[in-house]
Amino acid sequence: IVAVAAASPASADMLSTATKRVPDFMFFNRHIIFQLMGQLPLIADDRTVTVTIIMPEGRRLAQRTSNEAFGVLEGLSLLGTSGISQPLSVEDHLEDLRQILQTKVRSHPHLVFCIGSHGIHVAQQMGIPETAIVQTGNWIGALLVEAGLRGAKSVLLLGYQGKLVKLAGGIFNTSSHLADAKLEIISAAVARTGGSLSAIESVLAAKTADSAYKSLVELELADLVFQTLATTISQKAQAYVKKYGDVVLNIGTVLFNRQGQAIAQDAIATQLMDSWTQE
Repeated sequence: IVAVAAASPASADMLSTATKRVPDFMFFNRHIIFQLMGQLPLIADDRTVTVTIIMPEGRRLAQRTSNEAFGVLEGLSLLGTSGISQPLSVEDHLEDLRQILQTKVRSHPHLVFCIGSHGIHVAQQMGIPETAIVQTGNWIGALLVEAGLRGAKSVLLLGYQGKLVKLAGGIFNTSSHLADAKLEIISAAVARTGGSLSAIESVLAAKTADSAYKSLVELELADLVFQTLATTISQKAQAYVKKYGDVVLNIGTVLFNRQGQAIAQDAIATQLMDSWTQE
């Protein structure tokens, strides 16, 4: 059985309501499929039916969206992977985050990105005005591209090292449900900076990114390793925005530990922070 994804005029009101939030839109699509299935003759308990869902020209239509920048490749999502509403950092709130960014960039072309409340608290302690702070949740890549497209001149990435180091590995949605390679990324930085095999193994054996950091402090490698990671994060972020937004955005990175203390920053971050101090 082949179900072709399409909405009838009669379902327009439902579609309008459903598109307000991603999980609801997924529910709308499931509802349509279930309606189609309900029109089939009753199926015996000992029989099964295979349903293939086709969206004509989905791959071509996907090129008109920003899906690739968010890691959704080769098509459009119809049903999603879950019908359950998720917390702030996931897809259903991305549009809200974009709108907040668009409002702030009008008054502050130099922005500070913080993943969550911890980062916001650190930024406020640094004297950065709330009007320049953008909470990104896990959608750092998508909002970096949005900032570039909306005319931002610079973005300072300010965050806990266990989250932001993922960007050094090319992971721009920092949700652990999607990818969690922070220990591997830190260990690669140890190797890159000339660390020993035992140092690499100590990072890989750590239970958390915080434990990995503490082990590198004991080995007197933390400063060099995380300085390298901060620089790499900024470079990767700039390349990401250029690739998906075709714009140049000045990006710096500050990494802090669990206590909110800065442990590393790159040269661009130093320049951006100096400019904030002078304002």
